[in-house]
Amino acid sequence: MLKSRGVGIAISYIYTFLNMVCSLIMSSFLLRMLGDTEYGLYQTVSAFAMYLVMLEFGTGTVMSRNISLCRSKGEEEKLKNNISTLWYTTLFLSVVILLVSVVFFLNIGNIYKNTMTPEQVEYAQEIFIVMTAYLIFSFFTHTFNGVLLGMEHYTFANTMNIIKILSRSLLLVAVVTFKPYAMSIVLIDLLVSAMVFVVTFASCKKKYNIKLKFKYFDKSVLVESLPLCLALLLQAVINQANSNVGKFIIGIKMTLESVALYSVVQYIYSLIATVTTIPITMFLPQVARDISSGLKEKELTKTLVAPCRLVVMIGGTLLFGFFAIGKQFITIFYGASKQSAWGYALLIAIPMFINMTNGVIINVLDVTNKRLARSLSLAGTTLLNIVITLNLIPKYGILGVAIGTATSLILGNILVMNIYYKKSLKLNVIWLYYQAYKGLLPYQIFSGVIAYFIAGLIDNLYISFFVGGFLYVFLVFFFIYFWGLNELEKNKIEGFLKKIKIKI
Repeated sequence: MLKSRGVGIAISYIYTFLNMVCSLIMSSFLLRMLGDTEYGLYQTVSAFAMYLVMLEFGTGTVMSRNISLCRSKGEEEKLKNNISTLWYTTLFLSVVILLVSVVFFLNIGNIYKNTMTPEQVEYAQEIFIVMTAYLIFSFFTHTFNGVLLGMEHYTFANTMNIIKILSRSLLLVAVVTFKPYAMSIVLIDLLVSAMVFVVTFASCKKKYNIKLKFKYFDKSVLVESLPLCLALLLQAVINQANSNVGKFIIGIKMTLESVALYSVVQYIYSLIATVTTIPITMFLPQVARDISSGLKEKELTKTLVAPCRLVVMIGGTLLFGFFAIGKQFITIFYGASKQSAWGYALLIAIPMFINMTNGVIINVLDVTNKRLARSLSLAGTTLLNIVITLNLIPKYGILGVAIGTATSLILGNILVMNIYYKKSLKLNVIWLYYQAYKGLLPYQIFSGVIAYFIAGLIDNLYISFFVGGFLYVFLVFFFIYFWGLNELEKNKIEGFLKKIKIKI
């Protein structure tokens, strides 16, 4: 069982890395093949349609939780009730999604009347229909992935995700090369999603002989699951709003070409955010053990230094590497016309990095059942973001969107939450920030600035990119290794290198 879990974790990291690489290549490829208008139309409809995801109510997560509880209590006879109840709940929610999608479909013309022509509105409606079908198949797949995860089948979902991302990428290259249209993308997404659903359902049926009969529907299961469903709904609302509010408002207030530009900004931001947050989830067991052993306040704060420094090492190195050669990176992958995305991406990525520096405290909130405080703070941050963006976008355009996102992050996620950490959890957040940045951040900034100016002296785009990148990597690792790392960190790195040498 432990081996299966370990393999599952390893596959999840492989998928994360593969997804980032494929997303980078495909976003660049699609933008170049489709052009700003067609790609902007696709991104606009996608941001609009993704609000339907909020209606899933997290049935996959609830399915996994319920099955795990039944098995841990030895109540195997209740499995069929839980599986059937949540499956029919999924079907009911799918009908709700379809009904809401009809309302969305009818209002596309009204919402985007200032940024789309009548022909583009009609085309957007056709794309929206296919995208809705794709989302429903994905919804079904999530529910059955919950069955597999509840049964402790850890590897299946991420293995399918790897197959999905590779097959989608290959099909997109093959089809979009000859049919460079937004409709080609959504049709391929629908095809791949439907195939993944069929394979996932067949796997559940074969491995666990699940029976989906309405006679097993249990109202008590639904009532018991409702609180978690509502909590996941709130989380979904916040996540979708944060992910799509920029593109959604730009799609209404500006042009499709502006949506295409902001999609590049959002992709870079998401890339840095993903890499920055990966280490945080690894420390949940350690935080749980520390709190269970009675550590709190000052003693607990000390245990958080190591994971915070790991976040700074990984996230800060990528962030200031992007500062150093980000302009060249964007020009190579997206074209010179998208170079302004560099500044916009940095404007929102820097406060995100500061916020996630002590992101490991999220684990403390989870262990102490205080996660709702962060959810409410995120909700306030989202509302503030919308208000600022709506007020600034008429005058400043995309810069107004970036300012809205950055300001809301600073006020909501950084200021408010750190005050909460100090007052409620009694953590010394200022000391924690100091320890996290000590010996790391100054060298990252210095290396990034040096590499930025050296790369800027080179006229050839590709030589500038590779020389600047190599110089940054050399400088940041040189300074951090010899003057930034503490003895414990050096010992861990040296021990890891020795293990690799022995294996080789």
